[in-house]
Amino acid sequence: MANRINKIVGHVQAGRLSAQATASGPMMGAIGTKSPDDVVVVSALRTPICRAKKGGLKDVTPDDLLKTALEGVINETKIKPELVGDVKVGNVQLGGAYAGPARMAQLRAGFPASVPIAALNRQCSSGLQAVADVAMAIKGGM
Repeated sequence: MANRINKIVGHVQAGRLSAQATASGPMMGAIGTKSPDDVVVVSALRTPICRAKKGGLKDVTPDDLLKTALEGVINETKIKPELVGDVKVGNVQLGGAYAGPARMAQLRAGFPASVPIAALNRQCSSGLQAVADVAMAIKGGM
């Protein structure tokens, strides 16, 4: 798997979408190498996928689904919610897609009001975009 990813990284770096160099070196390094400024994902959870309006979760509200996912992150990582600096979640086509329902889910999951949250609404890959946004914010020192 690492060989395939390194090959794709090589294509990206060689092509028009090549990573721009920074003062500390290139933005994208080889897979499997460690760097002091690496961003590491320690938990990756999502809500289940099922048929829209007919599946097993048709009566479950989005904030209840998110609450369960956030509780899962806390349980899996054993992190103290008050130590979290920011929460970013992705969703698609949620009626009234704003941070309100996400904030309610976050508070109900046990995060204190001092931890900010942002909800990203994107047609596809909203979760992936949320991860990318957080990684770039960490790399940028935010």
